[in-house]
Amino acid sequence: MNFHDLSPLTIAKYSEDFLIELVRNFTRWNQRSEVSAKEQLKYLFGYLNEKHVKANTLVVENEYIDKHFLEDYSQYYSRCFTSYSKKCVRIHFFKNEFKEYDFLEYLRTNDQSAILQLKSSYLGYAVIRPIPHTFIAKLCILPYDYISTNPEYKVITSDISSRLFGIEFDIKTSPFIEQDRVVSECATSAIWTLLSSGLLRTPPETLPSLSAITQIASSTSNDGSKTFPNGGLTYKQVAGALKYYGLEPSIIEINNENELKELVYAYVSSDIPMLIGGEIFKSDSSDSKTPRYKNLGRHFSCILGYHLDTKSSADFKSQEIDKIYAHDDRLGPFVRIKTKSVTIEANDQNSKKSKVAYEISIKNDKPQFISPEMVIIGLYHKIRIPFNVVKDFIIALGAYLSIESDNLNLELAELNSKVVSLNKEAEKKDTNKSGDPKSKHDYYKELKENISRVTNSQWEIKLTTNSKLKSDLIETEDFYTFNGSSDKSSVLIHSMPKYIWQFRIIENRRVLTEILIDATEVPQGNLIIGLICYDEKTDEVWRHVESRIASRVWQQFKFPQDKSYQESIRPLFKFYTNIATNQTLNALYGYLALPRRGFKNGETDKDNNIVTRTDVYSLRSNNIKWDFLSTLIKYIWVIDESGSLIIGEDVRVKDADNYDYFYGHPTLMDGKPARLGGELYYNSLESIWLANLASGTYSSHIKEETEAANYYLNNVIENNFTGLSVRQENKNDRLEV
Repeated sequence: MNFHDLSPLTIAKYSEDFLIELVRNFTRWNQRSEVSAKEQLKYLFGYLNEKHVKANTLVVENEYIDKHFLEDYSQYYSRCFTSYSKKCVRIHFFKNEFKEYDFLEYLRTNDQSAILQLKSSYLGYAVIRPIPHTFIAKLCILPYDYISTNPEYKVITSDISSRLFGIEFDIKTSPFIEQDRVVSECATSAIWTLLSSGLLRTPPETLPSLSAITQIASSTSNDGSKTFPNGGLTYKQVAGALKYYGLEPSIIEINNENELKELVYAYVSSDIPMLIGGEIFKSDSSDSKTPRYKNLGRHFSCILGYHLDTKSSADFKSQEIDKIYAHDDRLGPFVRIKTKSVTIEANDQNSKKSKVAYEISIKNDKPQFISPEMVIIGLYHKIRIPFNVVKDFIIALGAYLSIESDNLNLELAELNSKVVSLNKEAEKKDTNKSGDPKSKHDYYKELKENISRVTNSQWEIKLTTNSKLKSDLIETEDFYTFNGSSDKSSVLIHSMPKYIWQFRIIENRRVLTEILIDATEVPQGNLIIGLICYDEKTDEVWRHVESRIASRVWQQFKFPQDKSYQESIRPLFKFYTNIATNQTLNALYGYLALPRRGFKNGETDKDNNIVTRTDVYSLRSNNIKWDFLSTLIKYIWVIDESGSLIIGEDVRVKDADNYDYFYGHPTLMDGKPARLGGELYYNSLESIWLANLASGTYSSHIKEETEAANYYLNNVIENNFTGLSVRQENKNDRLEV
């Protein structure tokens, strides 16, 4: 009897025996004991038997066409002397209990209530190939609830859909596939998992089959061996396959557990899976005092998640990782790897020296270990800045902040002696005045404490996206400044690349500040997008750093022990020297914008050109003589692109026909973009000038009498009306006018 002579549908109560018999009969595997001993099947049983999962019903499609196996079949199995079927079996797992006749009734009557219950109890599915030994063609199974919902866990998942006789089921997981040792080996399975998971996921309709991946990888390094059966792929072949499928591969050697944790946290946090390759060892001794290990050979798997031990007090967030989760085709999906390294001695000729390895958690069996050699990361081709460039910059920043802190200590000691002597002098004169050194001493003391807060907090580096960054910011209640601007919208509307390196400083699980780095730039370009501060203290630190770089103090720091610091910190110097001027103007006055209204009568001439004025003053110096102002005239002003004040008379008169005409704000700038606009007039009762933001042309985007309006207008008064007695206009002033 052919297996596909059975009914197209079988529904049974979940049991290990049923699954073993189904696999044995479908794959024509004679020995039942060999089926039951299969590692991947035991792993699946362990998952389905967990109390918080507890599968109760199996729905079997006895005639299922799997796109990828069909390709593998045409490449190899169809040409074998032994006749293999091109059809697979797909098994669906449910928590709920129901019978076959119940299910058929749901289909016949389109019972939506029952169908919704089926969907809520759906656990996923497994596709079984019609070949013995390596029969798992695909496994899409839900991760444990505690992994999916607990913030201490991170696993990469995607929306996976399946249709069962017209009913669509959706789960979030990462597909798993087993090598078949003919058209694929472990590296092929790992590549397939990477391509089908996460941020750079290949759409299911274009996802390649195992045989296609093997052919592409083998073609990148032709050593004369057969493509099929495949004997495994080299690191170079794996990288070549990723490049063929549109990713830029990076092969990174792993020397210690911190390097591994840093890379996993940096990339997996942003849903970017990574391949890990190394040697696998298995415990080969029952003597715990002198353990021995057997080398099982080299192996590839795909890292898809991690767990954080949040009770630890690590300097870097990545160091909190105590477990890594990977799809290991030898075992199953989301296999747990402990990150605490152990040193092992191999009990064979293949490994004559000790190895640093990590334990792979396997239930009811002797532990296995992986000794990593390399990780391979495939990135979108526009992500040009690798992790190590960002890490080097962060380490250099820490070194510069450390020297800055030491310098503040020296200045504090000097100021302290001055304060002491001034206090003694004040006592003799019976006065409480301590002089300027006291206030300077207090400022430096607080500044040093703020710098220590930054350097002693936890640091975090991860890759993110423009959309993810901004959606998180919208939900964040804490926000202080972005590049000096106190308006959160300044960062939300800021043009940014799709991929961003996010360096964050965290104190007691609260983000203090973060530096945004353009992941798509070239290393010699303008890497830093900007700095976000979430409180006043960290903002003060960056303002101090900016002033030290502007005065070229930091450029003189020497690091004889590591000269690379000066090269690595260069992006910060470039940010503050080349970009900071414009960023500072944005922070002080807002962004440039075209006139936000149509032109009034009189602002354009008969040829529709903006009226040219000869009474406009452009003031670019702090030493301004204000003698051109008349206390009897009302003025209008704007802040232009460079931060200069452009001011002229507010002309509002009637023409010969008694029509009002104006020379408003657009005439000050010939209709060009400006940052702010407003009015200036004299209050004779107080003998003071009053300023406001009354400009529908350049200030209508700012709501009156808000913190932002007060902030911007105050900056104009302080920076552009120096030497003139000016205050902000209020409601009462307007009533009096």
